[in-house]
Amino acid sequence: RGTLQGFLSQNKMEKIESGNGRLIDAFFHQHKYLQQLCEFVIDFSIEHILSKTCLDDYIIPDVMDAAKSVFAQEHVPLPIELDWYLKTLLKIEREAAITIQCKCQRVLVEYISNAINSLVPPRNINAKIKGVAINLSLNHALRKADLLTASIIRTESKRGMDSLLNKQKKKNRAVPTEIKSISFGRDIFCSIEALIAELNGSSRTTGAVSQLSLGGIKQIENILESLTVFDNSCRTFDASSHITASSLLETMISITLMWLSPVKDFNRSIPGFKHCICLVSMLGTLGLASKEVVLYGQCLSRPFVLKKIVQWNSDFDLPWFYDKCVSGKLIESSILLNRLMSLLQSNEMSQDA
Repeated sequence: RGTLQGFLSQNKMEKIESGNGRLIDAFFHQHKYLQQLCEFVIDFSIEHILSKTCLDDYIIPDVMDAAKSVFAQEHVPLPIELDWYLKTLLKIEREAAITIQCKCQRVLVEYISNAINSLVPPRNINAKIKGVAINLSLNHALRKADLLTASIIRTESKRGMDSLLNKQKKKNRAVPTEIKSISFGRDIFCSIEALIAELNGSSRTTGAVSQLSLGGIKQIENILESLTVFDNSCRTFDASSHITASSLLETMISITLMWLSPVKDFNRSIPGFKHCICLVSMLGTLGLASKEVVLYGQCLSRPFVLKKIVQWNSDFDLPWFYDKCVSGKLIESSILLNRLMSLLQSNEMSQDA
């Protein structure tokens, strides 16, 4: 029994569609010439038309288009997670297969039909017999092509995905090398110098600052707005930026200690205090003046300071305070959480008493 004859006669779907596989055996048994010709055309179409022409013209370009389309909708995790990789690969395969299989089938149907028609002159064989031979050849070729196409799509999808991931990795590696040390810029320098002068001037005038002036609050808001351009970006600040940030924080530390002195009693949060915490947290997030940021955090974590902050709970958001201190690297999470919980419990007990 020949390759084509055996395949078709053993296929259950073909038996359902054609009635009886024995009819196929009988057909090719009677037309040995057609069987050998059809097998040659099928093999040639798979090995040369599908594996070469269709591969270059349709499969590779369409798989890459599908990969780019899927990547445009995906957030690439770094480092790459296996589950994400496999799910994304499957999406690429499915999207590519929709168009590729239709295109490949169309090309194979046209090629096989024309080839058999050309190789079998009309005068040599009945047109109906030739039609049956073409249909049987197409059924076998398309099944065989679908299996091979699926395998090729899987291989090319992985190749395309890996190529895009490599480009992404190179792009990520290239970003830091392109960004050298950066400076605050003239506007931020001027705003910080003005804020330092405001704080120092108020301290010398009153001897002890009880709150931040409206001008000081406005200066901090301007600085925070200007610093947001550097947030969540690759950055290395120059020495002048670090020195300026350190000078500001040194001034803010002394002012904050005046505000929160044990001898002073404030029933409500000090105006401008939250603005100062926001600014220090932003500087800490950006990696500026790390030493002074920690020193400011040590000021805030003193027992009498935290006690005042807890007492302001009605108009001072403690979760916000915790988040700013931890995200800005002012105070370690476990230390701040333990001290706040201890003070809150102590505060509740004193109220109950």
